[in-house]
Amino acid sequence: MTPLPLAGAGPGAPDRAPPTRLAQHRRSSNPSQRHVRNTNNSMPRSGSYLGPSLGCRDPDHIARWVAAMNAGKAKLHCTAIAKTTGAPCRKVPLKFANKCSIHCRGAERIKIDQLRLVWLQRKLRRRFFNIRERGALEAQISKIQRRALRWWWKIDPTLSGSTIALKSHDLARACAWLRDVARVEPDALTPRAFDQCLWAAALVLSRRYDDETGLLKVKRALQAEELWRSKTGQTP
Repeated sequence: MTPLPLAGAGPGAPDRAPPTRLAQHRRSSNPSQRHVRNTNNSMPRSGSYLGPSLGCRDPDHIARWVAAMNAGKAKLHCTAIAKTTGAPCRKVPLKFANKCSIHCRGAERIKIDQLRLVWLQRKLRRRFFNIRERGALEAQISKIQRRALRWWWKIDPTLSGSTIALKSHDLARACAWLRDVARVEPDALTPRAFDQCLWAAALVLSRRYDDETGLLKVKRALQAEELWRSKTGQTP
């Protein structure tokens, strides 16, 4: 029995024909048919149709929808004007405000912070946050509380409070640095001056400040203390 020649085996061998019949047989043997999804009405491609809930080709309705969309986009940017460039600020505004964290300052920032504080505390009472998200919320709340305390210290530096939390051992080291190096008695200071001096001592002990920078910070805190005492007639 003579074997059949392979395709390409010789110069006179015929080329192999494409398996058209086999492909047709496979397609015809599959009784199931593919259902093609109709994508004509899946997404409107223009503003002429806004869906069955809004369902309108009314020009007045479309104009109101476009105006509301543009107003929402305008709220995504700060409304302040940058002093350096004179152009509108492009940063994202704070919640409950129309300015960003840079341009929202002073009494306006304290008022907005009170609204943000209530909102963050309400979010913190929920239980579906993980450890990382809960830590971020607690950090934002702490920043708001420290900012409010510094603001009230401008009015009355005798208000009790602190913006830095140190362990007992670190607090003793910071007070010892103030007495031995800065020559300052911590017990004779107001809460505001003591807090500022405590920050300087903590940053020196953590090697973020050198002694010269730390002493400069203490000097400025004492100068602000003397200025307040001279205005109010308070004695140390």
